[in-house]
Amino acid sequence: MQAFFSTLGATIARIILLVAGAIFAFSLLVAGLIAALLLGLAALLSGGRIKARPFKMPRRSPGRSSGGGEIVDVESREVAEPPSSRMSESPPSPQSPPTPPSADR
Repeated sequence: MQAFFSTLGATIARIILLVAGAIFAFSLLVAGLIAALLLGLAALLSGGRIKARPFKMPRRSPGRSSGGGEIVDVESREVAEPPSSRMSESPPSPQSPPTPPSADR
C-alpha cells in the first residue's frame, strides 16, 4: 500500500510541475504580446513608423583569419621514450630531416 501512495504522490508532483511550467510559458507569451501591442500603439500615437532593421553579418576578407595571428601547419611525430632528465642529456638528433609541408594546397 505504501508503494501505491508513493507512486501517486510522484505522479501528482509531476502533474503540478507540468501545469506550473505551462502557466509560466503562457505568461511569457502574454507578456511578449502586450509589449508588442504597446510598442505598436506608441508608434501609432507618436506618428512614427516601426522600422525593421535588417540584420547584417560583418564581412570578412576571404584570405584572412579572424584571430589575426599566423597559422602554422606542422607535422607531429611520436617520441619513443622521454629522456630521464632534461638538463643532463643532450637532445636526440632526428634520424631523418623533417620534410617541409607540401605547397599543393
